[in-house]
Amino acid sequence: MIAPSIKALILEQCLPILITKSSDKNVVMDRMSVPATAMTGDEQLQKYQEEFVHRRLLAEVPDLIKILQDIGQKASWQNRLEHRRDQMLRGRLDVSQYIRDKRRPVERPRTFPLIIQERQFDTPENRLAAGVLGSVRLMLANEVFPTNTAESILARSHFRTLTKYSRNDVFSAGRKSSFTRKDLALARFRVARRMTGNDGPYRQLLDWIDDWLSLAGLSDGSDNDRALDLALPSSDAYWEKIFEVWCLEQVRASLIRVGWATESSFRLHAARNTGPIAQFTKNQQVVDVYFQRQAPMGKGRWLDVSTQNALVGIIDVALSRPGTAPLLIDAKFRFKVLKASTSEEQYKMLGYAENFAHSQPSSGSFGLLVFPSDIVDRKSYSRGEFSRLTTLRTDLRSDLFAAYFDEEIKSWLKD
Repeated sequence: MIAPSIKALILEQCLPILITKSSDKNVVMDRMSVPATAMTGDEQLQKYQEEFVHRRLLAEVPDLIKILQDIGQKASWQNRLEHRRDQMLRGRLDVSQYIRDKRRPVERPRTFPLIIQERQFDTPENRLAAGVLGSVRLMLANEVFPTNTAESILARSHFRTLTKYSRNDVFSAGRKSSFTRKDLALARFRVARRMTGNDGPYRQLLDWIDDWLSLAGLSDGSDNDRALDLALPSSDAYWEKIFEVWCLEQVRASLIRVGWATESSFRLHAARNTGPIAQFTKNQQVVDVYFQRQAPMGKGRWLDVSTQNALVGIIDVALSRPGTAPLLIDAKFRFKVLKASTSEEQYKMLGYAENFAHSQPSSGSFGLLVFPSDIVDRKSYSRGEFSRLTTLRTDLRSDLFAAYFDEEIKSWLKD
């Protein structure tokens, strides 16, 4: 059993890259609370600003929809008096104008001067709600994630719901794509003095705006110690994906620590189907990083007896460079104490070496198994100079893991 504190640390360390990973269309999106420090005050936030804002929006929009629903059921309003003439005596007679008309010749058809009282929803707080609705619809329309992913499907669902609310008379009269600071200030004033007739939902709207602006970096006083909500799957199975992304982040950080440089964005949803997700360079040498791709291993030599199709193998992370076999990294989200056996996972890695051996530029193979644990421990096996298999148990709270991880990367690089 993996402790919640370990899960929280895994999530915090890989969150910037994790939010760029789109989910299959059948995955149910949930609302996951994450530490604000993982996405604020860091260059990663600027790099993945679009994904961050979009996931926050997908998580927060259900609250906004509920607020707009409550406002629409009992919206604030104001009376407006309109002077008009009509052949039918409806509304209130404009007596002073009627007396003045008596002194004039009678017109045919005869009309009556009327004062019509109309209820209008053009109040500062309704204009504010309409502006927020419009701006959120625009952001949802700008889809960040690929079509037919769970994130894209959820965004379109929220967009359709907000479009329906935008046709409500309360919000359509002042339909905008943004709101003004003036309306925000007036709405605060009117709600504070209970002038709206339905202060609860309008106060919730103001709180929603404050929360959104503070963590979007648009207002002062953001509190990085608190949590924020992002739209992410929260199933137990998804934690395996999170740990895989965490291992990818360790690869990125390790290569940088040992002197390699990259300009790759590490956007998982933008990665090509077969190509590397990132490329690192050093002294005119190149290392390609693959995430959940078979490409660097080549074609398997074990064939289906019926179809002759090769047995495939998808590794979590693979590092590839000319002249040597790739380094295969398998992330195992299973808690392993020191005495627990890892032979099953080790033989699986040796199976990769057997199936793809003929595709490698040398006869060797390199593998690294990573497990969360309550201790940092490393055990390596070798077969000559060109083959190495390491099992690495990691306590995420220890600095020793990074040192061991760097040594495995350097061993493969021959640095």
